[in-house]
Amino acid sequence: MIQFCPSVDATAFGGATIVVIDVLRATTTIASALANGAREIVPVSSVEDALRIADGEADRPLLAGESQNAPIPGFDLGNSPSLFTPDRVHGKRVVFRTTNGTQVLRAFSKSANVLSASFSNLDAVTRWLVKEAAAEVVLVCAGQDAQFSLEDFLCAGAIIDRLEAKMPVTLDDAAIAARGLFRASEGRLEATMRSGNHAQSLIDSGMGDDIAFATRIDRYDVVPRLTNGTIVDAAVLDP
Repeated sequence: MIQFCPSVDATAFGGATIVVIDVLRATTTIASALANGAREIVPVSSVEDALRIADGEADRPLLAGESQNAPIPGFDLGNSPSLFTPDRVHGKRVVFRTTNGTQVLRAFSKSANVLSASFSNLDAVTRWLVKEAAAEVVLVCAGQDAQFSLEDFLCAGAIIDRLEAKMPVTLDDAAIAARGLFRASEGRLEATMRSGNHAQSLIDSGMGDDIAFATRIDRYDVVPRLTNGTIVDAAVLDP
């Protein structure tokens, strides 16, 4: 099943496994941070929440994120996944605020099984879903400013394509359409993504390099899992 924000009701899915997708850029950045050694990531809804957490901890965490594509004044890092290098994030607790992705993650903070997915960790997430024999998977596309986003729909299609090759699946119409779009875009994924409105807004903001970064499939072998309001690699929780 595919759901689109803001129509998604975070309380409606019971024991389903929720997979949050925000390719440009939150879930790509989360994969990058964990793969490069971040200890954990705390998604928050507002700048004020991020500052409150930082001010309340003796060992100050890294503050990262953006507001309407722009880095947040006073934060240590923006939301470009290439910035989350080992020398910046290894061993660090990262408090993370973005316009779209972290809002959705916060909405599902009380759900039992919540993952974060992007093209960067596509295979890792699908392998985890197969290993855990997830009976119901809900792919939640974060979108841009509460609107449909092409790149998230493409990534949902890629997840479905991988799952279908490994286990029996029953698809709703949105899932069938997403799979078809992804298959039609193979070999020109970046070009397809660049045609979308969100990608164009990043290009206009001088952040077009993030699109190329986000379209590299299977860059990282991490499964970001949200538990008790904090994201860690699922391998840490379930070694």
